[in-house]
Amino acid sequence: MRFMFKKTKAVAPIVSTILLMAVTLFVVSIALSFVNNTLTRREGENDFESAKIFMKNVGLQIDDVAWTKGRVDTVHFTSQYGQVEFLSGDLPESAPLKYTVTYNCLEDGVGISYEENYYSSILMYNLPIDKSFLGEGYDEAIFPINVNSARELKPVASGTTAPVANVFAIQKSNVGADQYLRIVLVPVMRYHEYYVSSSGTTPTVERHMKLYLPELILNVGIPQPKSIIMTGDGIKSTNYNNVISITVKVEFPRTNNPGFPDDHYDNLFFKFNPKEVTIPMSYQYQVETYIGRVKLDYGT
Repeated sequence: MRFMFKKTKAVAPIVSTILLMAVTLFVVSIALSFVNNTLTRREGENDFESAKIFMKNVGLQIDDVAWTKGRVDTVHFTSQYGQVEFLSGDLPESAPLKYTVTYNCLEDGVGISYEENYYSSILMYNLPIDKSFLGEGYDEAIFPINVNSARELKPVASGTTAPVANVFAIQKSNVGADQYLRIVLVPVMRYHEYYVSSSGTTPTVERHMKLYLPELILNVGIPQPKSIIMTGDGIKSTNYNNVISITVKVEFPRTNNPGFPDDHYDNLFFKFNPKEVTIPMSYQYQVETYIGRVKLDYGT
């Protein structure tokens, strides 16, 4: 009787080799995943920092073009993931912001008030939170920088160099149709006072005040632009005499519109503090209000 014996020693090296290859592939896949996630995170961080600079520059250059019809400025930008979103204020019921300005005047010794409503658009640069996630509730003032307290907006600012646009970054999951880290540009009002003196036997002093608010108008836009072109599109102005005080109040019409139930572009988002400001005057002023139209084109 003959017995057949199988040689099994040769199997062990093959199994070891297969296991070693499997472990190596597993380690390599983990390393590649880590590197890919790190690169994606770094790209998102770079996009965020670039977007902050980009939106700040847009805010600064809006002030350059808003008060000169036909003037053009361009801001260039490149992004891996960012998308531009424009919330229009063309229709009162869908505008994200409404500024109500009340001019309290004296006419022949009798107090009388005039009220004007200005509906404002906002511009946003949105980064998907899977690329740039800084935590729910992240909130940062970008322009102007508020170093002494939490981020907040003022409906009006005083001085010839005061900005007419504020820029901030915020991450709130319940705002808008999709979840983004948003860099937001918000037009605000600026005012400044000046005096005109006349000489002679009976010198007089005329007190004047000018108010400015940019009005953003979208002409052409695509979600991922490489530049934004801003064009001064004209100025609307109104004059008021014998003004003794001005009240500026900000509201959020979009939040009360049933057509936008989930937008939540309210004061928890904008953080105006206060929402109503009174500009007192010790004397009677001649007031001029300028609404500077800025046409936006963004694309390739």
